[in-house]
Amino acid sequence: MELSDDLRAMLSARAATKIDALLAARETAYMAVRSFFEEAREASELVMKIRRRVQDQIDALPSPTIMWSKEKYAAYEAEVDTLRAPLRKAEADRDRLRARHEAAQQRLELHIGAGRAVEWLAKQKKDGDRFKDFPLPAVKTKSFQQEVDRIRGEIMSVSDQWNEAENAPCPIADAKAALADEIDAVAARGAPRFDMRRRPGPPLAFADQFRISLWQSNPESGHGLRAQGGGAEFLVWMMRDEIKAKLGAMIDQADVVGAL
Repeated sequence: MELSDDLRAMLSARAATKIDALLAARETAYMAVRSFFEEAREASELVMKIRRRVQDQIDALPSPTIMWSKEKYAAYEAEVDTLRAPLRKAEADRDRLRARHEAAQQRLELHIGAGRAVEWLAKQKKDGDRFKDFPLPAVKTKSFQQEVDRIRGEIMSVSDQWNEAENAPCPIADAKAALADEIDAVAARGAPRFDMRRRPGPPLAFADQFRISLWQSNPESGHGLRAQGGGAEFLVWMMRDEIKAKLGAMIDQADVVGAL
């Protein structure tokens, strides 16, 4: 990722230089991840090859039997341990490289802000706009860690309040207004339409109100068959006030403690 010319034009030279440095550090961290990943992958493949070779060597040894003496069995175990030594070394090298790869990934995550800054700038881009440099506000504190912890606590508190507001029930008046809008929208679709020039047949075409229309919501896949009509919307139009009254009474009985 690079800072494009149009985004660079929005920034001061100092800010552009800083973002260039952040993006360069991000690229270096990314290349380290790629490099350690390839080394760990090659080490894993080597472990598999050595494991097969060692197993073949062990299988070529005389198989232990219950007739073997303790000394002979101990000698067999020692020889097997010697054969497995290269495998243990290869596995240790693989694990070391995996650890380096994981550490490189963690370092890369520290540079995630650089890419997000460029993405944010791209969203703010407008012809002729420029950003200005502003110094960071001076923070008077005995411990920066305590200050960070305090700010994090405030953020968590705001987050909790936001969640509480999102999960709070809707006020009765707002719920009734939303219900009325929804019923009116359905009723509007079911309102009868006259055509006094229609011949033959009645101008209302009343029977058409009760036909069911079928269509596929996803024609490409052939799935998602949906139906509409059957007189439902016409009945909502005809009994709009009764429906509003009945559902409104149900809303009046709802639990709205802490409504926002």
